[in-house]
Amino acid sequence: MPLSTTHGLDPRQSGASDELLADAATSALANGHLSLAVSLAQDITGPFIRAARLAEISLALLDSNTPQDAAPLAREVEAALDETRNTPPPTVLAAFARAAGTAGRTDLATPALELALQTVLQGSDDARAKWEAQVVASAAARLGHLDHALRIAAGFEADQLDRIDILLDAAKAVEAHGDHRSADLDVLIAQVTEGIEKSTDPSMSGWRTRVSHELIALHLRAGHADVALNLTRRLAETDLPGRILELRAHLLSDDIPTAISLIRDTALAMPSSSPQELVRRQEQAAAMIVEMCDAGHQALCRDVTAQLAGSADPGVTLDSGLLARPWLTVACRATGLTEEFTPLLDTLQHAALVTGAGYATQTVPLETVVRLRLWDRYHAEARRLSEVLAEVVLTNMVEAMLEAGLLSEALPLIDDLQDDAAYCLALAAAVTSPPPIDLIKRSLAHGFAEAVIAPLTALEPACLQEIAAQLGVIRPPAEQVS
Repeated sequence: MPLSTTHGLDPRQSGASDELLADAATSALANGHLSLAVSLAQDITGPFIRAARLAEISLALLDSNTPQDAAPLAREVEAALDETRNTPPPTVLAAFARAAGTAGRTDLATPALELALQTVLQGSDDARAKWEAQVVASAAARLGHLDHALRIAAGFEADQLDRIDILLDAAKAVEAHGDHRSADLDVLIAQVTEGIEKSTDPSMSGWRTRVSHELIALHLRAGHADVALNLTRRLAETDLPGRILELRAHLLSDDIPTAISLIRDTALAMPSSSPQELVRRQEQAAAMIVEMCDAGHQALCRDVTAQLAGSADPGVTLDSGLLARPWLTVACRATGLTEEFTPLLDTLQHAALVTGAGYATQTVPLETVVRLRLWDRYHAEARRLSEVLAEVVLTNMVEAMLEAGLLSEALPLIDDLQDDAAYCLALAAAVTSPPPIDLIKRSLAHGFAEAVIAPLTALEPACLQEIAAQLGVIRPPAEQVS
């Protein structure tokens, strides 16, 4: 009689998941098939599940006619527990699973994801656990394992805010893979939406606004213009970042007149309670103008940009000492308003791009630094901060430059990094196809960063097998033969 689960799958077939093997082992044990239960449990890749099933079978053997057979299994349980202590961080396993999935090696991606899943489910309840859960759930969703993502999120049922953050990151991973019409994306978005609607606690308003913004941005990237526009209309009128999301929805719908009206309303019509509030409103309008220019509507934006520049009081500064009007400066350049652009840029002589003290930093939007090509100035100012703060803001600057495709310009900043050098070199390698071997080598020379897995395996797919063995995803060839 063929062995099968309730799903009609034979767990002894190659590629069977750990959960399928574990369920089959439990079923075999319950039906008195001890030798079959042992065989199935030993085939489980993840040490957490393997240890649990083997321990269960060992206890059953102690009550059987052959209690002596429990001793070797107990040793296997001990060995599996040793593996759990040596299990790589789940974020590394998730990065490997993504890389293996991209390379079409589901035989390696699946066990890596299973091991990451078990590590997360066994993890502690702290901030790091949530971050690891987000990474693994995103990898699971990206690889088509929605059940894993939902199971991870369910583990945070006691903290609905964390649960929704995990589901939202998983949805972003599905969308980033290009699956804009997938049922998985619909399920994740529905659960996030429901979670936001149920979060009525006034003390959670900041979280609710942030997550609502991210959900709207997700709908926009997925091409859901009508849904995004409907959600933006639920935001408060004073929600300035929400206005740029509304603008994107109008652009996606090709409703250009309404988009221009929204910019004018934001720049010139909305009331403000202080000069600083007026600056923030005008800066938001300027950022919206830049988006319009990126969409090819420079000519339509010249008049409103000129009005905005004419009404801007150059004497108003922000308490932080930062450059007060970086977006307006970018908008004047984008619309070709040279006379307005030059004096705005000159104010940089008396302002900063980045400041910081203690454990906090403040910066102008990094995208404006990139657009105005001011990274050398930013670099110099960052190095006046403490070493820890400088490392943080320079890493963020490198990420922004690489996202803009400025690899060669980012390398001098990367060379000035210490702790994050390996990570940033790995990111730099990943933005080029094929990835440059010298950047991969330089990254590895600074130490291991999980971000290097993707470019390394993209350059040399044969590395996947070796990395899988080193991470404990598969057993080394010598063990498999024995």
